[in-house]
Amino acid sequence: MAISKWQSLLETIEVTGELCPTSVADLDKFEQNTGFKLPASYRDYSVVFGPGVLVRPFRYRIAVPGKPDRAELNELKKFNQYVRESNYEYKEYCPDPDQFQRAWFFGTDLATSWYFWDPQAVTDPKANECKIFVMHREWNIELLAASFWEFVSDVCLGKGVPGYNHDESIERVFQPECD
Repeated sequence: MAISKWQSLLETIEVTGELCPTSVADLDKFEQNTGFKLPASYRDYSVVFGPGVLVRPFRYRIAVPGKPDRAELNELKKFNQYVRESNYEYKEYCPDPDQFQRAWFFGTDLATSWYFWDPQAVTDPKANECKIFVMHREWNIELLAASFWEFVSDVCLGKGVPGYNHDESIERVFQPECD
């Protein structure tokens, strides 16, 4: 996966606002502080796109590591804390509480589903790619993609999340969320 692949994809998407990509230094600092090695395709996405919302009407919000003053839905570490605090009853309802505990949540959507990596479900050890799952508000969990690139290109910009109504055509839009 290369940054140029993300740049080429970005050229095919309408951007509504000023991009605020994260820096490699912020990505490295996040990994040092958390001990979680980010997938290579997500790192590349972060330095091209930054935080924001992909696609209409489903609106996939993607958080990335960044400045501590970024809003909780846009900064990856804060976003994880928010998801965990919002789902404090996971031990009672989640079908796999252990997976929830080790998950790294990076996104949400208009339907209030949560997107995450499972660090124990590695698909490419050299690139630190992990399987991506969705946890719906009803607590059911589904496998969506084998990499972050696949999640964006095949799910967000492609077939969508299973169970969502895809009768409407999607708008290939990215709305940066820089605060």
